[in-house]
Amino acid sequence: VGRELAPREAGALFAQKWDNLLQKLHIPALSQSDRQLLMTAAAGAGFAGIYIAPFTGMLFSVEVLLKKLTLRTVAVSLTMSTIAMFVGSLAKGFRPYYLIGDAKFSAISFLLIFILAPIAGVVGALFRKLCQWAESHQTTNKLILWQLPAMGLITGLIALLLPEIMGNGRSLAQLAMSSSNQKMVGILLVGGLLKTFVTVLTIRAGAAGGTLTPAIAIGAVIGAIVGLFLMPWLPAVSIWQCAVIGAGALLAASQQAPFMAMLMLIEICHLDSSALLPMGMAILIATGVSKKMLVK
Repeated sequence: VGRELAPREAGALFAQKWDNLLQKLHIPALSQSDRQLLMTAAAGAGFAGIYIAPFTGMLFSVEVLLKKLTLRTVAVSLTMSTIAMFVGSLAKGFRPYYLIGDAKFSAISFLLIFILAPIAGVVGALFRKLCQWAESHQTTNKLILWQLPAMGLITGLIALLLPEIMGNGRSLAQLAMSSSNQKMVGILLVGGLLKTFVTVLTIRAGAAGGTLTPAIAIGAVIGAIVGLFLMPWLPAVSIWQCAVIGAGALLAASQQAPFMAMLMLIEICHLDSSALLPMGMAILIATGVSKKMLVK
């Protein structure tokens, strides 16, 4: 389930088949390290082709999967992700994945990170622990035949009232980024909790799926709620900017991958350079907070 896992797995699968073909043709086999790099770079390229985000694909490969940041790993991964991005763009174009405003990030957004980032760090660590619990207790036997359909039914019933919890979280994140009324606080809070519930239990019931975009959705909800709460005292606050910062901070906290989270939000939202400082500070704080919690 989700948008990003299937192309990542397909990319790794094609890389493995290519390696097998070389061996059958009696071409000198790749070393173990080369094979790992090829497969992780291909997985990152699958990600880049879906989101039209080559730097995110490269960082997902070297920071999240391979965990080896060198000139060689970056060069191979970035080359494959750039090619995949080009091929994907032939069908998708270069439109942003999330629709946001065009205002520059202001000093107010920078001040808000000291409230928003610690919250995102705590929630991100909890979300990571929940997902790890779901994966470690995942149903793999015949019980999947009723547990997974049951979760599908539960998700469908919830979606009758809140359709934004469906899919990979894009709709919920977009709802948060487009909010401007304090009446949305309750809807966003319920939506964030239900999205967490549905994502974790669907994985627990036996589904395989990515958690990147659900993390973005939950983070965007937290950011929007914080912005809406502060709106009476800070009328100039931009809710979409709060949502974007919250999304990046919680993604970094839950994945323990600050560079990947930073570049992903920049690429899929088409952010300008004014986002670098507040986004970087928020991700730094949230990642530090979550790391402290995960160590305990």
